[in-house]
Amino acid sequence: MSTGSFTTSSSVTLGKFEALHTVAASTWGFTVDGDAFNTNGTTTYIDAGDYFWATTAQGGSVSLLSNLQTKLAAIVANTTVSISASTGLLTITWGSGTRKLHPNAAAQTRFGLASAYAAAATAVGTAHVKGLYLPNVQPSDLSASLLATGGRRSDRVITIAKSGAVWGTTYNKTYENLFAFRGLVKRKVWTADEATTNESLETFWSDCLSVGCTLRWHRDATSSSYTEWKDVLREGLGQTVATGPRRMVVGWDGLWDFELPCVSYVHVATGGGF
Repeated sequence: MSTGSFTTSSSVTLGKFEALHTVAASTWGFTVDGDAFNTNGTTTYIDAGDYFWATTAQGGSVSLLSNLQTKLAAIVANTTVSISASTGLLTITWGSGTRKLHPNAAAQTRFGLASAYAAAATAVGTAHVKGLYLPNVQPSDLSASLLATGGRRSDRVITIAKSGAVWGTTYNKTYENLFAFRGLVKRKVWTADEATTNESLETFWSDCLSVGCTLRWHRDATSSSYTEWKDVLREGLGQTVATGPRRMVVGWDGLWDFELPCVSYVHVATGGGF
């Protein structure tokens, strides 16, 4: 398991959750200065592999943003890409001149981009990127300090033979965190109430957590410090989404509570993204 150390600065932005993306070859493509995707322009694809938006996945070498920036900068030198820590929108700033951009359908969906961009100095997403959750409140941790990896667990099994002999078997030690959000605004909870497409916990859940995606929690949304979990507890969490989150005040939809259990594994295999 890869676990980063947390920052302790008091002047940090709200935290974020990143989900693991597993990219197949030649799936997320971009055409620059063409008439349409893959037409009369230079086309590039994100390299196959595992990625997080801002940090390097196990077995990888770069983040997803870094890979995208490298690909686009190879076409237009000095091009940069970024994601807003407040809106979750992707911005591509071309290194020179005004440029057209045509992402294919897969890239549009994952990066929150429009189908086509007229020649301009920048291209800004129209939807929150997928696989990133930016809550409007900092969660508390009901099971351990937010500076730790969580409460220790064990898969130790005790076996008793007919003779009365007893022995134990232990494989991986794990750690569990139970995050508690208090006061989520409705647009950050329910897909139907999103102000920006893809910004809600429900969308984040349906995209990646429901398939057991590897997850990283960053206490500061702008930092590279994180704690990583291989999976969330699928039993119960799906029911929580169906029957909750819970209103803070009965009959009032303004603010919501939600609890998210996460389990970290000692070894995280590659290929656990969505």
